[in-house]
Amino acid sequence: MTTIPSGLLKEAERLALADYRAVAGKIIEVQMISGYNDRDDSVDVDDVPMLVRVDPGMQPHSGILHWCDDFLDPYWNVTAIREYSELKGLRSFWTYGKSYRIADGLVIEEQSSRSFRVLNPIDALKAQATALFAHFMPAHA
Repeated sequence: MTTIPSGLLKEAERLALADYRAVAGKIIEVQMISGYNDRDDSVDVDDVPMLVRVDPGMQPHSGILHWCDDFLDPYWNVTAIREYSELKGLRSFWTYGKSYRIADGLVIEEQSSRSFRVLNPIDALKAQATALFAHFMPAHA
């Protein structure tokens, strides 16, 4: 990592931690999810909207504060709330939060195709009920 002024580093990390706290334990819809296959290779599944719950127990240095050069690229551990055929054979899922870049003395939120949407409480409850119904009554899902 290049040398980043501590004030900018702390500001970017404050934003990333706030982003995580806003979704921790909640159901979000993601456009991309990653996991490991049986050979321990990382596999990305994208362009398939999926509903996942963000692991509420992550510690800052377990992925939330993931720096790569001047980029803070947080990732969050997640659990799919229902089975998706696209995830068959994969395990240990994660998705990415908002990325931040330090440039020209500023903290800049990066535009990314790795988007997510937090479900409102009613839609989250509906999604959980649908997943539960599909689990116990798969022929009717």
